[in-house]
Amino acid sequence: MAQSEVNSNDFNFDNVDDLDDVPNIDELRKELEKEVKKTKQLKKSLTIAISEVKSQNETINDLQSDFNEVLKEKDALVKEVEDLTSTVHRFTNGRKMLDMMLGAQQRALDKRGIGYGANLSSYKKLLDDARRCSKCNRSHAVGKRALQKAKMGRLHR
Repeated sequence: MAQSEVNSNDFNFDNVDDLDDVPNIDELRKELEKEVKKTKQLKKSLTIAISEVKSQNETINDLQSDFNEVLKEKDALVKEVEDLTSTVHRFTNGRKMLDMMLGAQQRALDKRGIGYGANLSSYKKLLDDARRCSKCNRSHAVGKRALQKAKMGRLHR
């Protein structure tokens, strides 16, 4: 180790010409300052870019949460529409069934559903002419035809 220290302490003045080729320390310092300024500017621009990316990520997250809320609301509305459609369908089917049941309860002489007009005058006339039968003591039509049937023994047995 002592030998290497001696070698490093021995300065050879023969290489002084090579020192002229090396740039001046002031020039090196100026170049270093320029590079430091460039590095600072790059660091600032990188910091700005990073903050922009962070704000864009926050915006994306906000938009994604809003999108998810809208999807949930859409699904709820679709389900509500389906429920309302089925309710309306059941209501119309129930109304058809009610109309059919009420239609089945028509009077015997009411022929409105089979192409005739609403002419109930003959039926009302029969009801108005109803009298009490002297044989059975019930109210029923005692007209000419009924009397003929009674004579033949078909009405009261």
